[in-house]
Amino acid sequence: MDAVIIKYRETRNQLARLNAAKDAKDFYLAVNAFLTAARSVLYVISFQYGWAHLKTADKATLSLTPQQEAERRRFDKWTESSASWQAVLTHPLTAERHDVVHKSGQSNFIYYPQMGPGLAASPGTPFRAASMTRGGLPITTEGSRFFYRRPDGSELEADQVCQEYLDLIWKVVEDVKAHPW
Repeated sequence: MDAVIIKYRETRNQLARLNAAKDAKDFYLAVNAFLTAARSVLYVISFQYGWAHLKTADKATLSLTPQQEAERRRFDKWTESSASWQAVLTHPLTAERHDVVHKSGQSNFIYYPQMGPGLAASPGTPFRAASMTRGGLPITTEGSRFFYRRPDGSELEADQVCQEYLDLIWKVVEDVKAHPW
């Protein structure tokens, strides 16, 4: 369980870094690190307790007894029906991590720069800076507000959706500690 707790703490630290980000560059580095670390918690748990996702070489190296192998297979079965495990797998940020790492290179997090009175800007993304819709002053990302844009177009505060995801992951960790399989 030590490796799982260490990976969870890493995720929690990345969330703190994300929450402390003052500009878009720092935020996107932190959110990508958070998404990667968060998803890794389940990968570490699977390696520590499961059977199905182990590579053949890992299975041979572990030299498990038939009872230990059966225990790992029970864990795999448990993950299929565990509400907490499935909540993490079906959470939108799990798909975001996949997109960031394997597809688009960016997640659906956006930022709105802090603007003066009477000024507005369209949101920025990691690959497109926010742009002015009125006025002509340059935009700085310092003091920006960060949001997660859901597939339906609604927006949630970035720190809120990331904290919810981290809470779901902690629930999995607690469930694994209770060893329900």
